Amino acid sequence: MEKEEDIIIIEGYVEDQLPGGKFRVTLNRESVIKALGSAPEGTLAAVAHISGRIRKHRVRVLRGDRVTMEVSKYSLDRGRIVKRL
Repeated sequence: MEKEEDIIIIEGYVEDQLPGGKFRVTLNRESVIKALGSAPEGTLAAVAHISGRIRKHRVRVLRGDRVTMEVSKYSLDRGRIVKRL
């Protein structure tokens, strides 16, 4: 389990559904800059799974949905979807 100070909240859009309950999420560049102070070059994408709370309440996450996800400040390419906006 990561410490709270190691987790960054970032917004993005679900680009594609992957096998195994995972999603490819395109990250919003403005939210990455706001969280980190700068953003890497190129398109920012992450592979994310659904949090237990969303799974428990059977919230559907579909392609094109705007989502909020938690990522580690050490690696922006994996995360957990915590909210569907």
